Amino acid sequence: MTMTAVRYHVLHETCYDYGSPVSLSQQQLHLSPRILAWQQVEEQCVDIEPTPSWRRDGLDAFGNPVTWVAFHAPHDRLLIRSVMTVSVEPHLPGDLRKSPAWEAVRDRLAYDSTDPHPEDLDATRFLFESPHVRIKHELADYAGFAGEAMSMGERTPLAALKARLELGLRAEEPAIWRSTLETAAQGTDRLTHLANQLLSLARIENGARAIAEGGAQLPAGARHIRNDYGAYAWGGMCPPAGDKPHRYVFTLHALSVPRLDIPDDASAALAGFMVNAHTLAKASFTVTYGR
Repeated sequence: MTMTAVRYHVLHETCYDYGSPVSLSQQQLHLSPRILAWQQVEEQCVDIEPTPSWRRDGLDAFGNPVTWVAFHAPHDRLLIRSVMTVSVEPHLPGDLRKSPAWEAVRDRLAYDSTDPHPEDLDATRFLFESPHVRIKHELADYAGFAGEAMSMGERTPLAALKARLELGLRAEEPAIWRSTLETAAQGTDRLTHLANQLLSLARIENGARAIAEGGAQLPAGARHIRNDYGAYAWGGMCPPAGDKPHRYVFTLHALSVPRLDIPDDASAALAGFMVNAHTLAKASFTVTYGR
């Protein structure tokens, strides 16, 4: 079956009527789609009244066409009219078997001062963190440990630490024994810290999955509120290693209503306000935890 391109005739019109004459104004116009292998602007006409005193066309950071205009003469009305024809061809997802190696993708998306390749723009957004995926130095540490383990032929950082201990303690010089034990102690502290971080992330992921599955792991009628991580879950207890034990206060509220009327994406602050507004009684207990 032959698939042909589809053409769209797009008309855009914006009109501002000012209450009083404007002597100076600047505008940024996004009136054209990005040019892609499967999407082309066949023709376009843009009319601007009054005629801009200054105009420049270019691309923004994401490769989208953009027009900057400025008006230096008094005017009480601004009309922007764009007419264009866009051709869109059918496009299917690429064959993953033909995708480049991840090392090549990493090097290609590495930051530099030049403009990115147009075909890479859709991928560059995944370099930045989102409310659901935070850039955490603990994960970078774990990646470093994992790379070191793989260089030693081991599958996990713990196995690499064990192998390093065995090799070091086979040496004949006491200085090597001491160095091996000191390095192992440092590695153990780092592994313990990483384990706690990964457990915390697992709790968050587990809670987010529960929300996605309709709160399958919560009692009937219960729900999570979005926490400071951006996840609908409890992040767990994770005080800094070596710090004095932290206090954690758990409070149970008896409410005057069967259900709080708050949206699913409500903040913890809003949820707390609504809980306190409907509290009949409450009980608390405090626990301490340290590492």
